[in-house]
Amino acid sequence: MNEKKLREENRDSATPGVRPESIPGYALGANQSASIYSDNVVMGGAAGHGFAAEKANHLYDQLSGKDAALVGADNAKNGADRRVDGKFIQTKYCQSGSDCIAAAFEKGQYKYVNRDGTLMQIEVPSDMYEAAQAAMRDRISRGEVPGVSNPDAAEQLVRKGHFTYQQAKNIAKFGTLESLTYDAVNGLKLAGTAMGMSAALTFAVATWRGAPYAKALDAACFEGFCVGGVSWIGTILSAQLGRTSLESSLRTGTDYLVKQMSPKLTAALANAFRNGNNIYGAAAANHVSKLLRGNVATTIVVTAVLSVDDFCSLFSREISGKQAFKNIAKTVSGVAGGAAGAWAGASLGSAFFPGVGTAVGAVVGGLAVGAGASMAANKGLDTVIDDDAVDLGRVLERAFAKLAQEYLLNEQEALNAMQGIQLLDMEGLLRRMHACADRTEYAVEVCRPFIEDQVHDRLPVFLPTDSEFVAAAGRMVARFEASVEEGEGIEASTVDSTPEPLAQGGDIQATSETSAPRRVRATRPLKDRILAYAAVLNDDADVYCGSALETGKGRDKKSKAQSNFGTTDEAVLVADFTVFGSSTEGILITDSHIYAKSLFADPVVFSTSTISNIYLVEEEKKLVINGAPVTWLGDQVTPKMRLIAHCIKKHLSEAPGLFGGQPGIIGMAKEFEGQLIKLSLLTSIWEMELAGRISKVYMGDLQAGMSFGYEGFFDRIGISGARKNALKEYESIKREILEKFQSTRESLTKVNEFLVREGQEAVELRISLDRLPDENDSATNTDWYDTTSEAFNCLESALGVIHKSLDLATDRLVQIRAKHEAPAETAPALGAHS
Repeated sequence: MNEKKLREENRDSATPGVRPESIPGYALGANQSASIYSDNVVMGGAAGHGFAAEKANHLYDQLSGKDAALVGADNAKNGADRRVDGKFIQTKYCQSGSDCIAAAFEKGQYKYVNRDGTLMQIEVPSDMYEAAQAAMRDRISRGEVPGVSNPDAAEQLVRKGHFTYQQAKNIAKFGTLESLTYDAVNGLKLAGTAMGMSAALTFAVATWRGAPYAKALDAACFEGFCVGGVSWIGTILSAQLGRTSLESSLRTGTDYLVKQMSPKLTAALANAFRNGNNIYGAAAANHVSKLLRGNVATTIVVTAVLSVDDFCSLFSREISGKQAFKNIAKTVSGVAGGAAGAWAGASLGSAFFPGVGTAVGAVVGGLAVGAGASMAANKGLDTVIDDDAVDLGRVLERAFAKLAQEYLLNEQEALNAMQGIQLLDMEGLLRRMHACADRTEYAVEVCRPFIEDQVHDRLPVFLPTDSEFVAAAGRMVARFEASVEEGEGIEASTVDSTPEPLAQGGDIQATSETSAPRRVRATRPLKDRILAYAAVLNDDADVYCGSALETGKGRDKKSKAQSNFGTTDEAVLVADFTVFGSSTEGILITDSHIYAKSLFADPVVFSTSTISNIYLVEEEKKLVINGAPVTWLGDQVTPKMRLIAHCIKKHLSEAPGLFGGQPGIIGMAKEFEGQLIKLSLLTSIWEMELAGRISKVYMGDLQAGMSFGYEGFFDRIGISGARKNALKEYESIKREILEKFQSTRESLTKVNEFLVREGQEAVELRISLDRLPDENDSATNTDWYDTTSEAFNCLESALGVIHKSLDLATDRLVQIRAKHEAPAETAPALGAHS
């Protein structure tokens, strides 16, 4: 429980949305959101609904696949607002159809004429189209439209807008359905860009860190969706804020900041993310001021979205106020720093290589400045405020130390217990601890089962018999008498606590058979072992055990799981792998059986008495029991499954032997013999299953993967496919053998301690898998079959090694039992050593 490690872990988890590779995506999203904010500022004026209509109609035409562009930014006198499929358009949204047409005339003449003499179209609200056409016909009849005398030409001059007058007014307002819909659609393109950039950078970083292709791709997709989603929501909310009084309240401050900048810097910043012709002077200053206000609004919104988890955790007491402040401050620094860096980088890049330089500068600037700002904030805040993880880590340390003293743990036992605690999801554990009224008691509940596991694994201590105590007392008296005669005393440090070798039979027999009866280890039911960890397994979301299965949601989960698996056995634990909590996929554990079902797979049932091998493949979210995989989708389930697998393994390693518990050394030997005989039987079954799989590969894919160098195109495709299958099966079988090897070594640990204590050699379990298959599965590789066949031979040889080690350990236990079952001799009398 290293304090520095806890601090580093909390750093990563405190602001999960602002990873360095995500900063450019957030930065680009923030700057584009600021641009949208800036463009929408005009909607706040008296004629805001007219600009809203112009922008909404433009967006509609774009989404309809038309060649649409906004061309009114040049503010040319009597210029067009929009261009659609080559036609120039003036958008007029007034209170009536006649007012819309009247706004297109000046001094009795139509004023919107293109440079080539053609007339622009007048776009009017959809609900005023007929009235506007009638007004235009009247104007034509009066000769007010140059070059047009036929009133029917009104149909070409008046264009029906896609939105009504009221809809346009609502788009310009805060919080209306129309404005939210417009902002949502307008932000989709931005979200896609931010998502793509974040996904690409995440994939690259994961690949550089050595992640497998599939895992890197999954991480890229997940991060892309997160960044894209946050950017999209941020765009909607910041655009909405631009329609409130926030816009006017920020204007004085941003205008002041812009006045402090040089005209060159102002122009560079104004044109960094701008489409169309560059702007300078007052127009550039005004645009930069709006962009600054947009960045402030966007930073507020994105920080709020990314900090939702922190706020929820704060309200549920899972984190403290100071931790929430730190997390939010780090988020602000990452988002704001990234946005500023992207803006500055884009401005610099545009000055040298417009287009490509803009994009590259935005990415590099966002990553460098954003990551630097986030790191600086982390360092500064860490010097003045400790993370909750550090404070709670100290509570956990004190609880562990207190229990270690109470249970008299030795160094190795303490290390083993701490390694067990590391199986847990520490972030979730610390959050739940913070929410507890008594955090110390919760920490004790977390640590206790891991410590009791170590105590339970201890070999029993048999108290000396009366004759042994008498003999020892006689030796001490004799030494004391000798030291008095020599004028010396007996130093405590000179008393050897190592027992002297005892004669064959005699004292050994007395020790083993006259001590108080005691089993080697009281075998704990699987139910008791799992319930000991209830405090860390229960999460009120995916995993329920013990008392949590008797109330509320847990009782419902248990009922559904029992129904789905068709059992009425008492449930010890239910793990729900489904998204909507139906318990149709997951695990149900009783005291004697494990029921499991994965997505798109049939249910499987295992009796705990027949499980020969169990292991977890975390990167694949898979628990393998007797070769059958049980899979899940959510990462949050994996730490719980890690602990569940640990409990099942410990239970299996302590399963009772074939002999009843008897007192003393003979009883211990029989108990260990029984465990090893049972394990040997299960190992034999496991060996036959794996030998069958290896034989199947020999007869199938290995044979099909042979090549002689002259095969045709389709033959080579088949050969390459067979080789891929063989290599995949090799990795699967190898993993099972290594897991079995590790579990067998764990099972032999206490046996070896007992063997050494009784004068026998420990059994060493070693396997060699140095023969590796040929990874080059190309059909042109004619050496592939020989090399890969040797690798499979090596796997097959390893199977026998495990079984032989179990047999050897059993033989040595038999020897110990035979020695201690010999007739007893008389114990030495008092004073025999004097």
